[in-house]
Amino acid sequence: MKKLWQNDTLEELKNILLKDDWVKSIILIGSLANESIKIDFWSDIDIKIITSEAIASNYYEDTSWLNTLWNIFTIDKNHVGIYYTIRVCFDDFRCIDIVFITINENTNNIQIPKIYKILHNTIPNIENIIEKTSDNSYTWINIEWLKSFEKWFIHKSRVAITKVMRNDLIMAQHLTIDLARDCLVLQMNLRDIKFNTNIHRTWWYGNEIINEISLNAKNWKDILNHIKMYSDVFYKLLLELWIKNTNKKILKRYINKALIELK
Repeated sequence: MKKLWQNDTLEELKNILLKDDWVKSIILIGSLANESIKIDFWSDIDIKIITSEAIASNYYEDTSWLNTLWNIFTIDKNHVGIYYTIRVCFDDFRCIDIVFITINENTNNIQIPKIYKILHNTIPNIENIIEKTSDNSYTWINIEWLKSFEKWFIHKSRVAITKVMRNDLIMAQHLTIDLARDCLVLQMNLRDIKFNTNIHRTWWYGNEIINEISLNAKNWKDILNHIKMYSDVFYKLLLELWIKNTNKKILKRYINKALIELK
C-alpha cells in the first residue's frame, strides 16, 4: 500500500513554522484531526497558526516560504479580521489550508472547530480562549438572499434570450451555463438544510440533478430549450426552499416569444 503524503508534509510544515519564535500555537483541524475519518490521497491538511498580526501579515503577503515544501501550482488568499487564510495546492496535488490567527493581550477568544489537535503551543491556558464551533453548523438560508438570487437569475435569462435573438450564441451559451450553475447552488443549499451542515466530505444526496441539466447546445433552439429547462429546475428548487411568489410565468413568456419568432 502506497504511503500517504499528509504526515510527512505536516512535519515539514511544522519544522518551517517552528523556526519562528513568534509562532505561538499550531492547531490541526479537519479530517486529519478526526480519528473517525479515514484519510486518503485527496484529504488536505487544515491547520490554524496563532501568532502576532505583524508576523501573520508577513506570511500572508509573501508566500515564497511555501516553496520550500514543493512547487506551488495554485494559491488563494483571503483576509477577514484576525484571520489570514492561505489555500495552496502544489504541483503534485498536495493541498494545504492554512489560517493565521492574530492575537494580542486583549484577545478573548478564537474560533476553532470542536475537533482539533494542538501540535505546538506556548500560550498559557490556551483552552480558555478557544471558542469551539460545531463542524456541522449551518446558517439557515436567508429568504431575502433567495429573492435577490431569483431576480438575478431572471435578469441573466432575459439577457441570454436577447443574445439568442441577436444571433450572439457565444454570449447566450455563456449566460445559459451560468443559469445551470445557479440551479446547482440551490440544490447545494437544499442539501445543507436537509443535513444541517455545509461540510460534505463524501456525499450522494442531490446528485440526481445532474440528469436534469444538459450543457450540450448545438444551435439557437437548443440554447432556448436549455433556458426553459433550467428555469423549470430553478423554480422547482425555489419551491422546495419555501419561495412561492415567483416570476416564473413572465420568464416563460419571454422564452416562448423567442421560440415562436425564430421558427
